[in-house]
Amino acid sequence: MPDGFKMLAHGAKAYEWQLRAAAEIHTEQGERRTEDLFCTVTVRVSPRERVTSVKTEVSSVSARLYASAGAFGCLCADSFGMKRERKPACKTPLAPI
Repeated sequence: MPDGFKMLAHGAKAYEWQLRAAAEIHTEQGERRTEDLFCTVTVRVSPRERVTSVKTEVSSVSARLYASAGAFGCLCADSFGMKRERKPACKTPLAPI
């Protein structure tokens, strides 16, 4: 069941889920640790219930700053095994934090 639902223009709908994804973080000291982050997955569907778009983004408050700079690459999409039809728009991960 989705965590959220919105009616959009012309009978379209948007469903939203909050899902957990693990991220491996590398520190400047060479340590690696795994942290659970949360991703928001938004699926828009047409009035005929056909998926028209899928959007994933990091929604964890503590990780938003790093995610906005591309620190996790395509973390959410990759964690859920989503295929990309085009070249990924995600940035490559940054240097260790």
